[in-house]
Amino acid sequence: MPFIAEFKNRCPALFSESQVNAEFTLITTVPLFSTFMSRLDHYSSQLLRVFKKKGGTARHDIDVIIAEMDMNPSVEVRRTCILKALCVYLIEKPDSLIKDYWATEDTGIDAMTEMERLALGVYIVRHDGVDASGPPEDVAVVIEGCTVLRDLREVANGCAVLLGLIYCLSQGAAIHFRISSESVYGIGWEQALHLSAGPQKQTA
Repeated sequence: MPFIAEFKNRCPALFSESQVNAEFTLITTVPLFSTFMSRLDHYSSQLLRVFKKKGGTARHDIDVIIAEMDMNPSVEVRRTCILKALCVYLIEKPDSLIKDYWATEDTGIDAMTEMERLALGVYIVRHDGVDASGPPEDVAVVIEGCTVLRDLREVANGCAVLLGLIYCLSQGAAIHFRISSESVYGIGWEQALHLSAGPQKQTA
């Protein structure tokens, strides 16, 4: 059994949005969800300008992602596009951490098998026939192939939970968790959104 599954069985209370937020705030003194969303919204225009400087295949992938904002200008879709594009900009893999699945009988088993191979990520389940700019049926966080939190409503919320869990699980009782806090820096969200620990980093 993966470590994360054992840990979830021992400490199920941690695996809720409210508790992840509380633990992250305790560790960093920064409120997770409000800071993540406000920084994401604040820096989105700057990030879009930075993305346009990328070249090659990565630029093409970013353009495809950003085009979804033209079909649906909602704040939820904008946040999703920025986070997906940030993954491409930093890692050059569109689905390296955020993966879309369409809920059909034919693809259900294959999707579940692929999720079980994910070391770390946020997955989005959409109704068959709904494009990527449409509302998700489910948003969930996967760690070590285990779905640890579901029903997270929007992709940005799932990414905030994932970031918070990485911090929480790399502390205290979860010291042997094999995805260390360095994973946060590999993702790049922490630096890109300036989500550093310490009250001096908070904004009003």
